[in-house]
Amino acid sequence: MNKITIQKADVNSYFEGQWNKFYDRFMEIKSTAGKYHKCLCPFHDDSDPSLSFNSETGLFKCFGCNESGDAFHFYKLKHGLASFPEVLQGIGQDFGINGSGSRSTTTGKGNGRIVAEYEYVDEKGDLLFQVVRFDPKDFRQRRPDGKGGWIWNMKEVQRVPYRLPEVLKAELVLIPEGEKDCDNLRKWGFTATTSPGGAEKWEAQYNEALAGRDVILLPDNDMPGRKHIEKIAKSLKDVARSIKVVELPGLKEKQDVSDWIETGVTKEELEKMIAECPPWEPEEDPEEAAKSLFPRGPFPWEVLPPAIAMSLKQLARACASSPTSLPGAAVSIFASVIGSTVSVSPKRSWNEPLIFWNCDIRPSGSGKTPAARKLCQVLYEAQSDADKEADLQMEEWLALPKKDKGKPPARPRGYFITDLTIEGLRMDHSGHGGSVCVLDELSAFLSAQNQYKAKGSDRESWLALWDGKSARIVRVGKSLTLSGSRISIFGGVQPGVWRSAFSGEEGGIYLKDGTIYRFLPTFEGEAFYPLTAEAWSDENREVWESLLKTAMKWSDSTQGAMERKVLCLTRMLRRSF
Repeated sequence: MNKITIQKADVNSYFEGQWNKFYDRFMEIKSTAGKYHKCLCPFHDDSDPSLSFNSETGLFKCFGCNESGDAFHFYKLKHGLASFPEVLQGIGQDFGINGSGSRSTTTGKGNGRIVAEYEYVDEKGDLLFQVVRFDPKDFRQRRPDGKGGWIWNMKEVQRVPYRLPEVLKAELVLIPEGEKDCDNLRKWGFTATTSPGGAEKWEAQYNEALAGRDVILLPDNDMPGRKHIEKIAKSLKDVARSIKVVELPGLKEKQDVSDWIETGVTKEELEKMIAECPPWEPEEDPEEAAKSLFPRGPFPWEVLPPAIAMSLKQLARACASSPTSLPGAAVSIFASVIGSTVSVSPKRSWNEPLIFWNCDIRPSGSGKTPAARKLCQVLYEAQSDADKEADLQMEEWLALPKKDKGKPPARPRGYFITDLTIEGLRMDHSGHGGSVCVLDELSAFLSAQNQYKAKGSDRESWLALWDGKSARIVRVGKSLTLSGSRISIFGGVQPGVWRSAFSGEEGGIYLKDGTIYRFLPTFEGEAFYPLTAEAWSDENREVWESLLKTAMKWSDSTQGAMERKVLCLTRMLRRSF
């Protein structure tokens, strides 16, 4: 084995803040969200990107096979190495890292040849650092060491936009993605700048240099390039005098303004496009809109009767879990036993049904299910009794002579369900229409909205049911109408599943049609709750179960008398509403 000439610190210095340069050598990056990148895991048979790494820290985690660690551990696993010195030597050879954390300028395996040096200077023109371009294409940053050499990291370096002195003197500034693009635009007489580090590396500290200036943004023709420009535009929104985003015509995927210039276009053509381009206006971000409409905060336990609040908190302690999601489950269960016998009127001629969709967003293994299931015990017992009574009625009916049978007994009333399809709800519908869907994994509900996607979507029907309205769907050879249904839902979902369900092509629809706004989510992240000897005492259980039994008895009698109750808000509550 060759002598090791680099240390762990050299590798860390070399990749500092840009570990995507490391991982990109071994995996194709499938998606990016800020500093987090998703790839197909090389350590197991992976078809849905389950490995995520942080480009700032270098840490990785596969949510499929549970492998995790730093970049050194990744390299060790990838190459089947036994010792850390072998890992260091391999990384040094693959990336051409010398003992100082620097890089060789000669060509060879894993090494690159310096083809361009882009100088970043302060407002006086003094050199702060360089962005160095290599062949094969790669970029690194370095700073002067004060002795005529270089240090290949950006520690304690003032970061500035490219060609800062020129930017400070200009009224019109163009911003493409790369330094090469800036230099090509400069040859045409434009002032152009960019940020070090590539796509999506724009920092708020660069904004001051562009205050009060007209800014023209030129995105690369790919998703990272467009996201990069969008980030800059949002950052400069209240800083620049004006902002325009000019989409260059005729670019192939991943091409940029330099490629466009090479096609033989002229400066005058670009000037005409800039003059005719309308000002940039920010698009509403659905996720940000959701955050503003549904701000996170602690659950207001004071809205519950004290005995109920105490019962739910004790149940959570007994199950070594968080109590935050239990009020949502309890409200869903309570609403299901009330059904259509009660509605709420915010104001005259406006009635809202008691329907609640709740979700508990927590990682797997955090105790989402046991406590919520215990709240359903009264429903389980009521369902068992209803099923036994229905079985007995069916036996008696079957024993009758054929001439005396008449119609068969009705199906037993459904108090809860664990599977969601429109067909299933239609068959189970009875009485005041109230039922609760108990889901260990809410992802089942999201997929059920399009159970028959090949023949049409059920999404609109689910939105109608949430509103308490009738839903009618048409299948091949039949149609189904469901009226008077009051289906509440509660269940758990893993953060990654929730994020995936409301992002991407299908999730974009769920955001726009309002599906996400129908949910009352709780999200706390990971937390440890110790398992103790505490139990959900008979007294605490009785408080909850007696409430449910009383509500069930009352609603059944009200339904039998064909009565409906409307709860009207007080004047003070109407003002709050």
